[in-house]
Amino acid sequence: MEHAVAATPAWAVLAYLVAGVLFILSLRGLSSPESSQAGNRNGMIGMAVAVGTTLILHPTGLPLIIGAIAIGGGIGWVIAQRIQMTAMPELVAGFHSLVGMAAVLVGCAAYLPISTRPPSALLMRPARSLPCPVSKWAWAWPSAPSPSPARSSPS
Repeated sequence: MEHAVAATPAWAVLAYLVAGVLFILSLRGLSSPESSQAGNRNGMIGMAVAVGTTLILHPTGLPLIIGAIAIGGGIGWVIAQRIQMTAMPELVAGFHSLVGMAAVLVGCAAYLPISTRPPSALLMRPARSLPCPVSKWAWAWPSAPSPSPARSSPS
C-alpha cells in the first residue's frame, strides 16, 4: 500500500530555515555573559517560529505538543526544585545528553517509513536492531576490528 507524500510548502521550508538560523545565533549568543540575553531571545523566537510552523502544517498535532510541553515542563520544574546550585554543571551535562538522545530519535523517526510498524513494535526492539543509520553508526563506531580467521599451519 503506497501513501502519497505531500510536498512541504516553500514558506514552511523558509520558516524552518529561519528557525535553524535563530537557533545557531542563540548558541552563539549564549557563549558569553554579555550576549546571553540576545542568545536567549533568538532561541525563544526560533522555537516559536518552528512550533508555529509545525502547528500550521499539522494542526492535529496541538494536543501532542501541549502534552510534551506539560511533561517536559513538569520534569524540569521538579528537577529545578531538587538540584543544588553547586551541581549545575552536572545537570547541564545530563540535559545535553537528553538533547542528543532526542536528536537521534527525531532522526530515526524521520528515516523510518510512517506506517510500516506501530510505535509499540519499535519500543519492544533493542536500539541495536533499529533500521536507522544513526543507531548502526553508534553501535559500530567503538567496536574493535573483527578477528581474522585462523590460518591453518602447514604440517
